[in-house]
Amino acid sequence: MKQITLRVQEEVKESLEDEAAEDGQTLSEYMRTLIEHRDEDTEDAVEYEQLQQDHERLQSEHNRLQQDHDRLQTDHDRLKQEHESLKQQHSNLQDEHKSVTETLTDKRVEAARLQEANERIQSDLDRVRSERNSAQARYQEANTKLKLHNSEKDGFFSRLGQVFSRG
Repeated sequence: MKQITLRVQEEVKESLEDEAAEDGQTLSEYMRTLIEHRDEDTEDAVEYEQLQQDHERLQSEHNRLQQDHDRLQTDHDRLKQEHESLKQQHSNLQDEHKSVTETLTDKRVEAARLQEANERIQSDLDRVRSERNSAQARYQEANTKLKLHNSEKDGFFSRLGQVFSRG
C-alpha cells in the first residue's frame, strides 16, 4: 500500500476524526474505507437520482389522479343533488297526480298531462341514476388508482430507505 498525505482544514479533519470514531476506526482506516467505496457512492448517487426522478413522476401522477378524483367527486355530488331534486319533483308530481285523479275524475285531459310529465321525470330520473352510477364507477376507479399510486409511492420510499441504509 502506498502512503499519501492530505492537507485539509482543521475543522474538516476534526469532523472526519469524529466520523471515524463513531465507526470505531482510526482516521486512516476511515479514509481508506471512503476511498475504497467511492465507486459505490457514485452508484448510490445515480440510483438516488433515478429514485428522485421516479418520485417526481409518481408525484405528478398522484397530483393528476387527485385532480381527476376531485373532479369526479364534484360531478358525483352535483349528480347526487340533481338526483335528490328529481326524486322530490317525482314524489311531488306523483302526489299531485294522485290528488287530481281522486278529486277530478272528469278531467281526463289534465290527468293525461300529469301522466306525461310524470313519465318524462321518470325518464330523467332514470337518466340521472344512470349518470350517477357511471360517476360512482369512475369515482371508484379513480380512488383505486389513487390507492395504487399511494402503494407505489410507499414502495418508492422503501427503496429510497434501502439506498440510504447502504451508505
